[in-house]
Amino acid sequence: MVATAADPAKRTREVALPVDRVGLPDAGTAEVVAGDQHPIVVDELIGQSLALLGAVTVIVSAVLPWTRTGEGLPRDIPARLLIDPQGPASGLNLGIVLLVVGAIGALVALLTMVAPWLGFLRRLVGLATLALPLLFVIRAWADTGLGGLIDLIGAGVYGAAAGSIIQIVAGKWRGR
Repeated sequence: MVATAADPAKRTREVALPVDRVGLPDAGTAEVVAGDQHPIVVDELIGQSLALLGAVTVIVSAVLPWTRTGEGLPRDIPARLLIDPQGPASGLNLGIVLLVVGAIGALVALLTMVAPWLGFLRRLVGLATLALPLLFVIRAWADTGLGGLIDLIGAGVYGAAAGSIIQIVAGKWRGR
């Protein structure tokens, strides 16, 4: 260990950087403060793990009721009605859409653990996922008004919204 001239109390040492660590240079040495091993890599992994947790939350919201009455399961809600309420109630249901978007979010979160520079894809998937609970709330608000909206919204809407927001912001508070 070598004491630096600027701060003799701060103990540092030179370490060889491994070649296979994500987010570190390929070769060479670097000065690392004792007890502070690779903080950037750890922070990125925590953010990416939180994004994975957000994607899993979106997947779980596909089986939770989206209304408090318990009758509004996502498998009973046609996804087309979120965009066109007067259109035919056919096509994919909201549960399938949530499962697909949540699975894509989980795959992208796992992919960003290997290639952190793809974080923009994770945020993009989170933004697309956030559109589903927002559209549901907008349609419910148009039908019931604000007073009825609060009584109508179930746990699935909150889960999908929270999971998508976590996917968007995961890892953004690093180093602040």
